Order: sequence, then structure tokens, then C-alpha cells
Amino acid sequence: AFLALPVTDSLGCPHCGYSASAKVIRKHMNEKHRGEDNSGRLETVQVQVLNTGQSKTYFRVIVVEEEVVVEKPTFVQEMESFHLSPTNAPREIPNARLVSPWLLRTGWHTYVNGHDPTILHNLVSIPKQGEMEGLQAAILKYFNSATDLIDKTDELVLQKINTADPDKEGINNTPLHRHHQHESTIKAYIIPILHLLAALLRPSPSFSFPTSDTLYNALTDLSKDLADQQSLHAVFMALWKTTWRTTQDVKMPDPTICFLALFCMKVDGSFFHPKDITGPIAKLCRAIQLAMLTELHSLVNFAYNSMSLPQIWWTDRDSWQTLLYHGQQITLAHVQKVFQTLEEKIVLLWEEGVLLGKKIHVSYGELADNLLKSDTGYCFLDDDNNPFKSHMFDLGREILEDKLTCIVAGTNTTELDIVACRKWLYSLAELESLLMLSVDLKGGAPARGTELTSMLIRNTSFRMRNTMGLGKHLSIVRQYDKTTNLSQNDKLIPHAIDSLDADILIQLHTLARPLAQFLASKVFPGKPEIVNNYSNMMFMDFGKEFTSEQLSKIMGSTMRPVVGWNVTISSWRHINIAWKRKLCKGLADISEQTSGHAIHALQSGHSVANENRIYGLSPEAFLGASEDVMQLFLDASIEWQVVNKVVPGGLGLSYTESRMSKFDDLVMSGVIKASKPSPQALPPLPAAVDKPETLQVMQETILKAIQGLSGQVQQLQKEVLELKQMSGQGHKEIPVAPATELTGQQHRSSSTRIWLKDSRRQQDLSQEIPRPIQQSAVRQDTLDQIATPLPTSSPSPEPVSNCFIRPPTFIPLKRMLHGSHSMKTQLRKLYGPNANWTCQQQREAVKALMALQQDVIVALRTGIGKTAIAILPSMVESGYTVIIIPLVALMEDWKRRLTEMEIPFEHFKGQETRSLNGNANIILVSSDAAKYDHWKKFVVDEAHYYFTDINFRGHALQNPFAIRILPVQMVLMSGTIPPKAVDYLKSQFVLHNALVIKTHSSRLEIEYLREKPASHLDEMVVRFQGYLAKYKQKEKWNDETDRFLIFTPFIEDGMNIAKKMGIEFYHGSKKQPLTAEQKQGIYERWVRGEHEGMVASTALGAGNDYGHVRIAAHLGTPYDMVTFAQQTGRAGRDGEPAVSYLVPKGKIQGRNGEDTADLAGKEAMQKYVQGRISYPTGCFRYQLSEFLDGKGYTCYDFGDDAELCTICDESCELIYCLKCRVRLKVVGS
Repeated sequence: AFLALPVTDSLGCPHCGYSASAKVIRKHMNEKHRGEDNSGRLETVQVQVLNTGQSKTYFRVIVVEEEVVVEKPTFVQEMESFHLSPTNAPREIPNARLVSPWLLRTGWHTYVNGHDPTILHNLVSIPKQGEMEGLQAAILKYFNSATDLIDKTDELVLQKINTADPDKEGINNTPLHRHHQHESTIKAYIIPILHLLAALLRPSPSFSFPTSDTLYNALTDLSKDLADQQSLHAVFMALWKTTWRTTQDVKMPDPTICFLALFCMKVDGSFFHPKDITGPIAKLCRAIQLAMLTELHSLVNFAYNSMSLPQIWWTDRDSWQTLLYHGQQITLAHVQKVFQTLEEKIVLLWEEGVLLGKKIHVSYGELADNLLKSDTGYCFLDDDNNPFKSHMFDLGREILEDKLTCIVAGTNTTELDIVACRKWLYSLAELESLLMLSVDLKGGAPARGTELTSMLIRNTSFRMRNTMGLGKHLSIVRQYDKTTNLSQNDKLIPHAIDSLDADILIQLHTLARPLAQFLASKVFPGKPEIVNNYSNMMFMDFGKEFTSEQLSKIMGSTMRPVVGWNVTISSWRHINIAWKRKLCKGLADISEQTSGHAIHALQSGHSVANENRIYGLSPEAFLGASEDVMQLFLDASIEWQVVNKVVPGGLGLSYTESRMSKFDDLVMSGVIKASKPSPQALPPLPAAVDKPETLQVMQETILKAIQGLSGQVQQLQKEVLELKQMSGQGHKEIPVAPATELTGQQHRSSSTRIWLKDSRRQQDLSQEIPRPIQQSAVRQDTLDQIATPLPTSSPSPEPVSNCFIRPPTFIPLKRMLHGSHSMKTQLRKLYGPNANWTCQQQREAVKALMALQQDVIVALRTGIGKTAIAILPSMVESGYTVIIIPLVALMEDWKRRLTEMEIPFEHFKGQETRSLNGNANIILVSSDAAKYDHWKKFVVDEAHYYFTDINFRGHALQNPFAIRILPVQMVLMSGTIPPKAVDYLKSQFVLHNALVIKTHSSRLEIEYLREKPASHLDEMVVRFQGYLAKYKQKEKWNDETDRFLIFTPFIEDGMNIAKKMGIEFYHGSKKQPLTAEQKQGIYERWVRGEHEGMVASTALGAGNDYGHVRIAAHLGTPYDMVTFAQQTGRAGRDGEPAVSYLVPKGKIQGRNGEDTADLAGKEAMQKYVQGRISYPTGCFRYQLSEFLDGKGYTCYDFGDDAELCTICDESCELIYCLKCRVRLKVVGS
């Protein structure tokens, strides 16, 4: 119905839609529907009338009920009504009345919940016959030797070792002593230790103990030689000297306690009675005591037999401005420059990356903070006496709907732009990383990295907050030092945050974190722990906590451009303390509790003992500490800040008023009190002098200083006079060159595509991460429009100057692929006149790249020609293709291949490359240089590194979505992308409507052989040498060209293998590093034939395309199936038969922090190296293809084309049908 016309009731014809009065309807029916049944009643219908008067026109209508429009709340309203997740989400716990008090106290029942008790029981069982032979004897020998040390140890030391809690109970008067029947008792006491080590050494696919890098490495060394006493001791120290901290996710982090839970569990899942657990606990405690006694004697022996040289050497012993740390120079001016650079980056990131240009600032006075309040979730920001709670949504109201939403295509509906939200959260993480570093550097005594990254802004049910307001001071309160683990007491060591960082921190947690919590609930759905972390943590990375390794790398990358070398957390601690001792009134690091440096204790009027007592204050007694003592801690930070011309905390200034550039003005105005010179910076006075002598010494000192300044002034006057004479007593103005107006004729055009080899984390924080857009066949951009990176980045390439290049002629895609510009023609330019597509998928990949319509994942098996896919488009387009490369070996391989093909390229080396000449279409970039917003076209090759090495090379591979800085095509290439990794890569790279082009992974020319496991390295080498000799006799080995490769998972094994076989080892070890030139030399000597073989680590696992590798051997079990396939794929690239030769050794060595989804195929690799499996699933080619392709193919599935693996060769007899002339298989019985 029409809204403007009234609706009335009328009569209607039952046969058609005609409406009128009853008389007119009857007449209508007789005329129009004669012969039909017209005896029925007329219908009552609703009509509207179009006209008035005598002759009215009716038409039927249907009245639709008016739709009730429900006003949809805005995103700001949704945000304000969003219930911030509590600090501790509610957890489902069993009815306490159904659980024994002992289990409620230990929590063991929740720890083993969800696991098969039988499997866990077997995991901690004693080694069986033939398993871990020699381990029990080694443990017995170790503890016998430790017991013998008791007689060589002072009684007081033994008493202290035998004391459970000295602070509570005092020293135990009974010293640690030998058992009366030692010979029999020690054998019983080592049984739980044998169970413990067996459990840690055994592989288990369904259960893993908590670990650390130190423990992992120690267990690895022990697994190589179970009788080695040093390896055994290293395992015990890694277990019992590590601080295993409980987190919200890990409630039982100590491997020994976890073992005890499993050891005390029965096969049926029940646990020992508490009275039966005291025995194992006593035996473990005895073992810990003896192990610590061994360590004590080792350290004492080392200390008495080692002469330590100083780590710090002063080159400026007058003003203490310059020192050498391990021979590397650093000056106080360097440090001040770093602080100034950090301030600039932090302010820029806050104003542009987080506030997005909005002018928002919360004003406040003195901070109200109830220091004794330990309620979960409490923070001074939430205190009603502070103004912060009323401003928590100010930033969200300003930018949420304006900057972080988008219109759904084809509708008028608004939704959150998840990509923009991720970009904003990433910008926030970048800011917080620099803020964390700045707080650490300027706060006085540096905190331990692990503690700084775990600091809390709010109380949790597990720990007190680390951020507190003390009047106008914002203070971080450290709670951990080197004695925390021994004394089991937290320390409270306040540090005053400088004025700029304090204000930025308050603004960040008031304005940005509430918005971050809301966005995190959308960006990370179903992960409330991430939302909680944005509420609780002082510093947050993108969706996760920072690590100390990240902090050290951020520190190194920030200080290296200024200082010239990577200053790490450890080195900074030594440097900081050295300067404080010289420049800060003789101040010592108060967190170390060194009795020889008690200046602060004496100045505050109490003894060293009282100082030590104050260090150990509990959170509950924090207000009981003397105000003067509290101020001393803050003064220590303030004095360090003033020495470095940083505006100190406690002044109540905003960050715009607290820049280092305003320090001198604030000193002149009296806002900052200038620090007094350190006593050590002045000439020493005589021990006992009267007033005249004192005045004379002071007068002489001042006169010497004045004379020195006078000489400097005279020298400056002389230089100024010389300059005036050289310039003709004046200067001429140099005219400024007029700005060049760039036109379309002046731009070098560029198609836009991203290729990734291995992206690093970073991006221009002032821009959004755009989605790819559809473009024409050849897109145009300009290299001279390269964006200047943020100050956080390394120097970006300078624009190409005077780039007056004629734009290319548009060539349709069809003509490029089939016409005179045929891609096959370009292919033959690269590989010769007879070159052709290796497979249809290779041609389709090039076609997809040329179309530039969607993201592409190219998963073609090794050796099929992915390099050509990357190069061919750049030969007909004039765009810039940036190839991002993760490994040095890959970089050199790319350079070699491009040089051989005579393809022009440039290598951008970050700081070493100040500009690009713009004459080459291909630009090679390391992962570090690629993470900035310089480029228009990228290539990602070997994309599997993003799920195999995400933790091993985390600094390079985290957050790959950050490379999506432009609306461009993204191309991922690898020969080994398992089906379940495809969705992971799509998510990580934010791929939209990605086209997946894939072939089967089987390399038909490779024969897969697997030997029986070896027990030691020598056995593996002997086996391989025997096989190599037989292979050379059987096959036609060409000494000129044929080569072999040996891959090993351990650096130490690789070095030993290379030494035993007289060949070289190509690796990327940081402990014994090789330079780029050394690696290149090793590779070239191998190619030339100076060595027919080479040992390699994963540093050469991908990218080596030497064509005549006949044997790819693995001596030792590879990390995972993807690594194995990549390394094996180095063989037979010339298409001739080759061999994959594997000798397993030990269990699979997983990498630190490996992914739980097992995208790389650790479990599949374990199956591959384990016992014999019958045909067909046991076929090695079947197992490889089942993981990499999602479907298994045996050697026989490829007919006569495939080399047979060991399983297929042994399980099947081969016969030939003379009539059909084909190979048939008959499975043997």
C-alpha cells in the first residue's frame, strides 16, 4: 500500500483482481467471466482509490505491518557497556568435600586431569632392561662423590645446607652428615632420582614436563653420554637452581614437583596416602642437598683457581665520561643520546600511532595510592581519589568509530575493521616495548629482564602490583633479586620513573588500555586471558607478554646506531653500576645487598643489618618502612636521571614539559636541583687538614680548571679567525633549489605485489594495514615514493633522484602469456632455447602473479622451479620486486642464481645501503631490513619458516601480518606446506580469497633409505662411510660433479662428523659463528669439488640448488617432517636418481617453544624413524606425502617413475607382464 493514500474495504471479483461496488462487480462478472461459476459470494478486499469524483478507480492492496526499527547501539556504547574481564576468570573446580585436603593443597589431581594414568605411570617408571644403560651407575657414582665431600666441608656450611628455612627457624645445629649404613642407604636413596631422570629423558607424545633452555640443553648433553658426570651435574643444577615461577597459565612449573605428582600416582589414577609420600620427598631433598654441596665445591674451586680481569676499563679518569666494556667503548654522551632518541620515538608513537593525531591528555596532581590495599584488581588508576576512571573511554570515543570501523561492502552496515584494530594494537605494542626499555635504562639500578617483562599494573590473586603512586612520583617496585629464590622472600625495591615516561605510562593505562581490552576481545575471540593481560600487565606485546630476550634485542637495536655495538641487558648492568659508583655520590646497586657498599644505609641513620631488613620488607608491611628510607630509593633513581640530563620524576610535569631539550631551562628556573659532583670525580683531599690547607687545595683546583678553560677559549678564537679569513669575512647565501614537480612522465611505474621469503616484525605505525585490492594487469608505483620510516627503524633507502623514466607500454595479460611477449619466451631466456614449463601448476602460478587479482600460495615440490615464478613477472613488468630472505645461505644462493641468469638486482643492506639506484627490478632484502614501510612489491619464498622456526627465530618471524602495509598482492612460496598449515598462513598473513596452487610433494628421483638407530656418533659415521663406498661402486659416481650432503641437528655433532670425514661444516651457530665470507668459501669449495661432501645444519636446509647432489644423508634424527623434506630435497635436482639416507639417533630434539599444533610434523617424523610398519602405510614416500599432501602415495602409485624406498623394496616382489610391458607388484607374505 502507498503511505499517502487511505486504505478502505471494498468488494472484489473472485476470478481476477478487479474491485468496485457490488453492482458493478456483478456486471463485470457477467461480461468478463461468462460461463464461469458466478454464484459465490463476493470477496471483501482492501483497496485504495487513486482519484475522486464519480468514476473512481480502485486497486487492491496488501497492508504490511510497519517494521519496528530497533536502534542499534554504537560501538562506543558497546565499548562502554563492555564488562571488563575480571583479573581471574572463574574456574570450574571440583567439590572440595569430594577431594582430600592433601590433594587440595598440592593440586596434583588437577595437574594430571585429562591424561591416561597408565601412560603417566609408565613415563616415570624405572628404565627397563636395555634402556638407558649406565644411567643408574652414573647416578650412584655422582652421589657417592658428593657424600665424600661432606668430610671436606666446614661444619657451619653443612648446618646451613641442612636448614630448611633459616629466616624462620634459624640455623639447624645438626649438620648434613653421612648415613650410618651409607653403602646400602645410598642405593635406595637414588631410586627416585633414577625415576626422575628417566622420565625427563623419555619422549612422550601426549605429556611434557615444564622445561627451560638450560634444562633442555643439559638433558640433550646427558642423552649423548649417560655416564658423563658433568652433564649429570648440569641437569641437577638446571632442575634445582632455577626459579620456577608460577603463572596464570602454568600452576605447577617445577619439573621436580610435576615428577613427584606422577611418581606418587598409582596405575588406577589414585595417589599415595600422604604418609607414604614423605619417603620420596626425603630422598629428593637429600639429593638436592648433595647436589648443592657439589656445586658449592665446584664454585669454590673455580674461584680459587681463576684470576678474574676487570670487565670495565676507564679511559677517562678525570670526569669519568668514557669507559670500555670488554674492549668496546661507550660514553656518557652516547647514553644521553640514546635517552633522547627514545623520548622522540615514544612521543611520536604515542601521538601518531596510538592517539592517531587526537589531542587528548588527562591532567592530575598528586597520586593517591593505598599501598596496603591488596584487593585483586586494585590499581591507583581506579582509586576514587584520582581523576582517571572518568577518562577511561575518552580515546575510544574519539577514534573507535572514526578510525577503527569500516562499511561492509554492498551495505550501509558498519563493522569493526579487524585489520585496523590489529594495526592499532600493534602500534601500542611498539610503544610499550620502547617505554619498557626507557623505564629500565633511566630507573637507576636495572631490573632483571624476566622481572621487568612480568611487572603488574594491578594486583592479582597471585601477586602484588609493581606500579605504585608515591605523591607526585610514579614508582615501579621490584620484588626480585638474586637472593629471592634462596630466601623465598620477595624484596621491595622502589625505582622512580622519570617525568616523561611516568606521564606517558599514566596516559597509556588511562586512555589506551581500556580500548585495547575491548579490541582484544574482538581480535582474539575466545581468549579472555589476553583481555586480562591487557588489564593487568604493565607492558604488553601484541596479544602476549614480552620476554627478556625481546627486551635485550630491543635494547641492542636501539643502542647500536648510537654506540656502535649491541648493548645487552647483562652488559648494561655492568656499565650502569660502573657509572653510578663514579658519578652518583659513591652509590652502589642497592638491590645487590653488598655489605661493602653501605653508604645509603649510613646516610639514613641505620645500620647495614637494618638496611638488609628493609630490603626484605613484605608487601603487607610496606607502609611500615621509614619515609626517609623510601625516599633514598627514589633519590637513587633521580640522581642517575639528573646525571644524564633526564627530567626526573616527582615534578608533576606533563610529557610535553619533560623533554630532555628542556632540562637546562628547568635547572635554571630551579625546578630541577642540579646534582653535586661525585666525590670520586674530585681530587682527593688529605686525610687530616686544617681550614687554610683545605682552602689552598680548593683554590689550586679551581685555578687549574680556569687555566684549562682559558686555553680552550683561546684555541676557539684562533679557529674562528682562520675561518673568517678563509670565507672572506662573510658568507654568501646559498639559494635553495626549487621543488621539482613530478608528473606521470617522471615516475618509474611499478606493479605492486608482495613476495615473502621471511618477513620480520615492524611497520610504519602511522599507516593502516590495507587489504589487497584488484588492479590492472600491470600496476604502477614509484620507488622514489618510498616512505620514510619511523625513528624506530633502521635508515630506509633514500629516494631515487632524477628518476625521469618513461612509463611502460601497457601489455594485456593474454598477450604476455601467449603473444610476442610470451612468458615462455622469457622462460627460455633464463634456462635455454629448449626450456618449457616443468608442470601446469608452474604456468598457472605465473599467470596468477601477472593477473594481480588475489593473494597466492604457491606450494610446489622442491626442484620444480619456484625461482622462475618469482623472476618471470619482473622481466615484463617495470615494477620493483623485493625478495625477503631469512638465511645468509639463501641470500647468497639468490645472488648467485640471478648473476648466472644475468638478471639485474640490488641488495639492500639496511644501514649499509643509504640509497638505491633504481635500475634493477629485483631487490634482495634481509628480513631485518624488510620490516619497514619502504617497499611496493615483496616476495615471500620458503614460507614454511613461519611455522617451523617461529620460536627458533622469533624475532624475525613473529606477527607476519605486519608486512601487509600496502594494498598489494601477497605471494607465499614453499615446497613444503602441509594442508593444515595453509589456514595458519592465511590467518597470519591476513590473506584474502587466497588462491592455493599445489602439486604433490613426492620427488620421484629420490630413493628413501632408513637405517637402524645408532647409539653413538662414531657408529653413524662408520655406517655412512660404508654406504658411500658401496654407492660409488654400484652407481656411476662422477668425481667432477657429484656431491653428497650430511645434515645433523646438533652443532657439536656436525663439527665432529666434519673432522672425522675430513670435510667442512656449514652452520649458523652463534657460539662459534662463521662470517658470511667463511660460509661462502665453504660452499664454493664444495661446489668446485675440493671436498666431495659437506656437513650442514639447518642453515643450508633450503635454497641450495646445486644440481648434482647424489646423497642427502641425515646422521641423527631431524627436527620434523618439513625440515627433513626440505633438506632431502637438496638431492637429485638434476633429475637423476639420488638417495635420502637416514641414520636415526636418540629421540627427536624439539625446538624451544615449538607450536602445539605440530604444523611442522614432529609427530610424523617420530613415526618415520620408529619401528617397521607394514606396507603400504609404512612406505617412506607414503608417510611423507600423507603429511605434506594430506594423502599418502606409495612408490608403486607412480608406476616405473619412482625410485623404491626401503619398505617397498623389501615388502614387494617385482614382476613384469610381457604382454602389457608394465611393472606389477606382488606383496610378499
